[in-house]
Amino acid sequence: MATPDGIGESECLNCGRAVVVRKNRGGFAYCRCEGCGVNVQHHIMRHSEAFIQKRVRLEGAPESLKKPEKAAPAAPAKPAAQPVPEAGKKPEKAAPELSAAEKFMRGIK
Repeated sequence: MATPDGIGESECLNCGRAVVVRKNRGGFAYCRCEGCGVNVQHHIMRHSEAFIQKRVRLEGAPESLKKPEKAAPAAPAKPAAQPVPEAGKKPEKAAPELSAAEKFMRGIK
């Protein structure tokens, strides 16, 4: 489907038909489905950009950019082994770092 004055196309979030995605003057993505009448407008830039990245097939972009393949999930990393405290002893806690204001109030130089 050709996208006149649009940045690409996507599926309607309600009925799944193809819709043209455009940007308004502020740079936010919007689209309107002619079939069911659903109007999608973004008012927060990060939401608009996420919508474009996840749901919009960009016009004129190479196939590698249109639909990125999802990589297989990597094996979960094993946590580093921590030393086991001896029985009956509590592990020592490090003293928290004091800010300059706290040091001044306590008289520490």
